[in-house]
Amino acid sequence: MQGHAEYQTLSYAQTECGKGKCPYDPFQKTASSVVDGELYAGITSDFMSRDSAFFRSLGRRHVIRTEQYDSTWLQDAQFVRVAPLSETDNPEDDKVYVFFTERAQEAEGAAGKVLYSRVARVCK
Repeated sequence: MQGHAEYQTLSYAQTECGKGKCPYDPFQKTASSVVDGELYAGITSDFMSRDSAFFRSLGRRHVIRTEQYDSTWLQDAQFVRVAPLSETDNPEDDKVYVFFTERAQEAEGAAGKVLYSRVARVCK
């Protein structure tokens, strides 16, 4: 029995930019969740994996992200999970939680880099 090769074509109109949706490096630790048609993603968004960021994209609203290259925000973050949580019966109170580790600037010393586990909460 001979198999039939399947051919698929992808037109340019079917593509879109992956920045803020997936990392350049497929081995980079990322976390994402689609919540009400919007993608919440914790990724590194640059080629050198230096820009750790949290994005909200897709959906009807404009794309938002954490501040780029700001040392007071994420430091070498490794994202673990993104999870939505309803806190009350009011959908406007819903939050998205981001679980990650990062290099803690406040704890660096003679021992070198210290990694902290962190949780961030984002209004949905």
